[in-house]
Amino acid sequence: MPQAISALLNARWIVPVEPEGRVLEHHTIAVQNDRILAILPRDQATARFSAEACLDFETHVLIPGLVNTHTHASMTLL
Repeated sequence: MPQAISALLNARWIVPVEPEGRVLEHHTIAVQNDRILAILPRDQATARFSAEACLDFETHVLIPGLVNTHTHASMTLL
């Protein structure tokens, strides 16, 4: 029986942090309570999980969030 989770994010391409330099095609990100549970090929994800929401990004690339770590002391006063 599939595990109930919050969401499945289906994408044409996913660029994960690890393994570095890989692009996963036709994969799914499984999300529960704002946390990534797994990144799997789409058919494996739909067999393993049952989601409240299923979002399809067939023409999109999903990448990790980008964080601007470049700061200057004067910018902290804002």
